[in-house]
Amino acid sequence: MTIEPISAPKLHQNEGLVLVAIWQHQPVPVRDIAAAVDRTAAGFATAFAPALQDVVDSLLRHRLVEEKGTLGTQSQLACTRRGVRAIHDWARNMGEADLLSADSVRMKILAFDLLCFEERIGWIAHAEAAAYARLEDIRLRQGGRVPKPQAYSADLARRILEARIEWLRSVKFDLVADRTRRRRGIER
Repeated sequence: MTIEPISAPKLHQNEGLVLVAIWQHQPVPVRDIAAAVDRTAAGFATAFAPALQDVVDSLLRHRLVEEKGTLGTQSQLACTRRGVRAIHDWARNMGEADLLSADSVRMKILAFDLLCFEERIGWIAHAEAAAYARLEDIRLRQGGRVPKPQAYSADLARRILEARIEWLRSVKFDLVADRTRRRRGIER
């Protein structure tokens, strides 16, 4: 694909995530943007709405389309040429933050000292179940022929989830082993 040599602003991480999702599925009804970014994007409005506000004017084309079977209209977004150029520049650059981006799981584990043993084990069980459910969602969406970039993205997500499940099991094993050692030390 040839990208026009026009100027485009540098995108922040959330802006890039939103724009690439819109570009892949465009035109995207505004109400469906969360699904375009990630079917399980909890807190989408809070996390991505500010990013959208900053980029809508110059990088996205907004239009109203009559909804079939209703008397109303639907608001849709698609990328402008500047938007496509911004996505190109964002995707081309790879930095340290991209390889190990912000991760709430890593941050929450730092607060484990505030949880009792049962809460820690419950947290791990919940996280593991959620990871398995997300894996199943990825497998279901991968049925049929999928374009290479989407297949690569789904494969990376699958591998990250599998690694996270293995890590959760390791943490659980370590917590149980530590508790067992402490009890044996006290009982002796």
